Amino acid sequence: MGFSPTNEQSGHAVSFVNVKKGYAALLDANHSLLENDMIFPLNPESIAKHLEQAIKKTFPNHYFSFFDIACVKFSPKKRYNFDYYFPK
Repeated sequence: MGFSPTNEQSGHAVSFVNVKKGYAALLDANHSLLENDMIFPLNPESIAKHLEQAIKKTFPNHYFSFFDIACVKFSPKKRYNFDYYFPK
């Protein structure tokens, strides 16, 4: 799942890339987020807080009322290594 502004065509987005051991990881396409913004506990309050922070930091000079939510299924044939993003 990820989000991008609806009223502008943008090549930038922030996306969830994996969920592991109760944590979610965000993939930041334009490198505007810090590690603490990208890795957070998987609970509703934390998700809402971190998504709001990610939106504000990813699109600091824009005002957007709505965001598109996109769900993408990763290919099982391709290897993804997101262990780097999760606490040990």
